[in-house]
Amino acid sequence: MTSDTRVQGSGRRSAVAEFRVQGSGAIPQHAALTRYSLISAGLLLFCAGCQDGGRGVKPVISVAESVSIINRNLETLGSGLTASGKVTGRFRDSSGRSHSIGVGFDALLSVIPPKHVRLDVQELGNTVVLFGSNDEVYWLHIARGEDTYRWGHHAAIRDPQQLGLSFRPDQLVEALGLNPLPVGEKSGLMQRAEADVQQLLFVQTDASGRPVLNKEYWLQRREPRLVSRIIFRDRLGRVHMDSRLEDYRAIRPGGPLLPHHVHIEWPLEGGVLDFRAARWRMEPRLTADSPAFVAPHERGKHFRDMILMDPAPPRE
Repeated sequence: MTSDTRVQGSGRRSAVAEFRVQGSGAIPQHAALTRYSLISAGLLLFCAGCQDGGRGVKPVISVAESVSIINRNLETLGSGLTASGKVTGRFRDSSGRSHSIGVGFDALLSVIPPKHVRLDVQELGNTVVLFGSNDEVYWLHIARGEDTYRWGHHAAIRDPQQLGLSFRPDQLVEALGLNPLPVGEKSGLMQRAEADVQQLLFVQTDASGRPVLNKEYWLQRREPRLVSRIIFRDRLGRVHMDSRLEDYRAIRPGGPLLPHHVHIEWPLEGGVLDFRAARWRMEPRLTADSPAFVAPHERGKHFRDMILMDPAPPRE
């Protein structure tokens, strides 16, 4: 399917581009992005101001307004978050072995954006799988059967796909839609308007100076105009992670709206995680120093098989 849409930048200029959308496959990033034609900063987006035809679709808004809506909703959090619910999924570890998370498993989630997260998947009160991350390290503990523990440093990740994991603990917070977006001209944000969504496009330049599309945030053009999809692309333009966010509800009266159903796929590796939150809670006592965000091996826990996924960064 070919879509000709107008794309607006977050800085001093706007652009018109022709994107070739191919579902979850690769897109010719360099070819598409380098076809941008510079136009005046005041140019209106495609269909901006058009009537919604009674379908509840709102007019297109600017990049800055879109970012502001997302960030205003998140800035009222102001503390750690916890959620409980049900989870299903499947993933592959670095040895290529597949694991399934059965229907009806319990999930206990603790989060402090942007990188602090702990997802404890349990059956009958016993941990089956534990995912975690803090500012420095991430970890994955497969407790059932094999007692295997994998961990690594964020700073050492050069190519995420070389990790061999179909689940990226370090991406989980952003996949939940809990990270605020960058603001200003240096954010690298552009925008593509479609019939029902506005797609915020994160464009960076590679080593040769060519523009590369590496991330997308899709905002619904219906109230409350929040993020319905987050896509990460690899350097070849392929979808690496695809997160769909639904069932937004206020976590307290007048408070922020958070998704209560999050479905994440890693199509290149066959990983899937489906989380349905029964309830989100704001937890002021949950801090970055809380035990939930300390890697188990740093708390002296031992495992039958412990694997360092990447070398520790050099000491200064």
